Amino acid sequence: METQNPEPKPPEVSEVSPAPEPPEDAVVLATEREQLIGERDQIAAEKADLADRLLRARAEFDNFRRRVERDRSRPPTKATPRVWK
Repeated sequence: METQNPEPKPPEVSEVSPAPEPPEDAVVLATEREQLIGERDQIAAEKADLADRLLRARAEFDNFRRRVERDRSRPPTKATPRVWK
């Protein structure tokens, strides 16, 4: 003999309990996560700023080096020998 299980009926709207509140640990972890994301973004912005400053300092130094090399390679002007005498 076959016994048929009647299909369970879905709970009535009034029978559904509200969603449980997240545990305090989850709230704390979410807060810490947001803080860490903020710190990460701040550090990334600082890193980009420092990389830009380094690039500009290198370019300025290269320009200085080229200027000095160019000045040294030029022949002295007529006024220079009189000053050295």
